[in-house]
Amino acid sequence: MYIVWLRAEPIFPLDSGNRIRSFNLLRGVAREEAVTYVGLRHDDGLVGQISSQFASPAITVRQLIEQRTGYRFYARLLANLGSAYPYYMKRYASLEIRDEVRKLVQSGACDLIVCDSLESAVNLDFDLDVPKVLYHHAVETTLWHQRYETASGVIRRAYFNFETKRMAAYESMTCNRFDHIIATSENDRESLIKEHRVTSPITPVPVGVDSGYFKPPKEDMTVPRRLMFSGSLDLLSNIDQLLWFVSEVYPLVRREHPDASLEIVGPNPAVEIATLPRKDQSIRVAGWVKDIRPHLAQADIYIVPLRVPGGNRVKLYEAMAMRRPVVSTSYGAEGLNLVPEQHLLVADTVKEFAAAVNSLLRDTGKKSRLAEAGYRLVHQEHDWSRMVAETLQLLRSLSRRPAHAGK
Repeated sequence: MYIVWLRAEPIFPLDSGNRIRSFNLLRGVAREEAVTYVGLRHDDGLVGQISSQFASPAITVRQLIEQRTGYRFYARLLANLGSAYPYYMKRYASLEIRDEVRKLVQSGACDLIVCDSLESAVNLDFDLDVPKVLYHHAVETTLWHQRYETASGVIRRAYFNFETKRMAAYESMTCNRFDHIIATSENDRESLIKEHRVTSPITPVPVGVDSGYFKPPKEDMTVPRRLMFSGSLDLLSNIDQLLWFVSEVYPLVRREHPDASLEIVGPNPAVEIATLPRKDQSIRVAGWVKDIRPHLAQADIYIVPLRVPGGNRVKLYEAMAMRRPVVSTSYGAEGLNLVPEQHLLVADTVKEFAAAVNSLLRDTGKKSRLAEAGYRLVHQEHDWSRMVAETLQLLRSLSRRPAHAGK
């Protein structure tokens, strides 16, 4: 089977949940079937990395990194108001990418197209006579609604409200043009069907973790009473949850445990996050790191204080795979196969979240039991090999060519 894997945002570096999910799924599929990766790139030095990691040909088109400041950026936003595409989708449009996919189909080197994330669809010609599958990482309209809800200023709120409505229309229309959709949770599947009127078949394939890569170190490296958060530090949802935790929850933790500390790891720290250590020396913002495992190994408790729905918490599974106890809000664990009080602690209010963290810092036995249960669940049921097997079975059922014929 010949698969064209179409992606908009470059897959490297692996610094976000979206990229980590794509990397693990694509790598597993490429081991079994012939895959050609087609997408954009920002860094010419990563071209060879794509081919070597997936042992597959890669066709990439260079795209400059978008500058999101200055009058030119706002001029592009204004010019796009009359477009059929939301700006977030339109900015990935590339006629070269569309032509490359068309050539592969016409040459016979494509039995099926996997469109990796909704924004990739702007470069897909739906008239091509091959099955088309959307790997839908998250319900985009939900994420845009969050931006609208948290935006400040009349103009920003009006713009985000406009884009949210336009995204809802685009998401419904585009999803219904695919032959099949892979969602990353049952919650997302239900949302697409009930709220966005998607009638295309949808199969949930949960997120996973590379349990061969993320595993506890042989020696205990835990720094007592160190809390840790990881994620992209320019996302509004992550900025919101960290500021909420630091301003309201963390002082209650420090009141009972004055030597508690917080490490924040992730790329592109927003100004509000980057300046936190100036206000409290017990907070460290590590920013982007090449290998997150040493940081996870040192964490006493991993926190996910997410306050809005949407997205998938790949990094929560990574922490559990390294036998780290987790305290999360309901939104942080939403859609994951986790049982509160058995695999993690779930708390939603300021006092409840602080009490959950403090209880684990006091009770090492409970902390160890949670960490062990989470570790066993993730390693037994959520390794990426299982998710890849489910995806391959689906793709082979949709392809017109017998399985393994392309590799």
